[in-house]
Amino acid sequence: MRNYIKRRFGSNPAFAKLLLWYRVLCKLPDYYLAEQAEMFRGKLPWVGNRVAVSDRTGLFVPVYAPTRDPDGNIHRTYDIFNYHAASHLHRLEVQYFMEFASTARCLLDLGAAEGFFSALFAGMHGADGKASVSNSVTQQTESLDDLGFTLPEDCPLTTLPTLCEGLGFRPDLIKLDVESSEYEILFDSIEFLKSCRPRLCIELHNDMLERRGLTGVTIIKRLASIGYRIIHTDTPRWEQAANCHVFLHNDAHPL
Repeated sequence: MRNYIKRRFGSNPAFAKLLLWYRVLCKLPDYYLAEQAEMFRGKLPWVGNRVAVSDRTGLFVPVYAPTRDPDGNIHRTYDIFNYHAASHLHRLEVQYFMEFASTARCLLDLGAAEGFFSALFAGMHGADGKASVSNSVTQQTESLDDLGFTLPEDCPLTTLPTLCEGLGFRPDLIKLDVESSEYEILFDSIEFLKSCRPRLCIELHNDMLERRGLTGVTIIKRLASIGYRIIHTDTPRWEQAANCHVFLHNDAHPL
């Protein structure tokens, strides 16, 4: 609807206001959810900042998000966690992740800048869950030139199977947000994925992949060949979106 209004009425001021009100109406459920979360957070007995995150059933999970680091410096973590928890743009991604994470116990979070989803996973499972966060570049050395950047000498370089082996970690849920490197990571890990068959939460950067002569569709087809299928996406036409989130399950494991 939003794109239709833009195409049909262009920059007409009256319809610009109409578009604004349409966006506000679309976000009303998020505003309501944010108010519910704030009421829930206010009842928590713990000292320190928590962000309340809701799944699709109305269950709220408290996630610890400090505003200062141990030295007293102001932290951006709380603002980013709060944005993920309440943002209209992230609502489906968060809720689908929580659905997948509800029956998982070992999360591997690759490319986690702030660690929101690892913190959310910990909030859901406490001591019963395990989470590992990695910002290592996980792809084959020969494919780095295609990305158009040079790694610093002290940057760790590995593959997903090697990373998990080194950590002694066998994930049943993997989340990827790695700016188009999902292609190399997943194609280099097919045998590993066939072996442990974790659920996958992947941010597909279709625009970045296209600039490299690759496609997200190719990734999904390759995963389908080893038993994976898409359970959820946060946009209906994920193949055409600049970037989107897809949630895949392997049929060898029960939902």
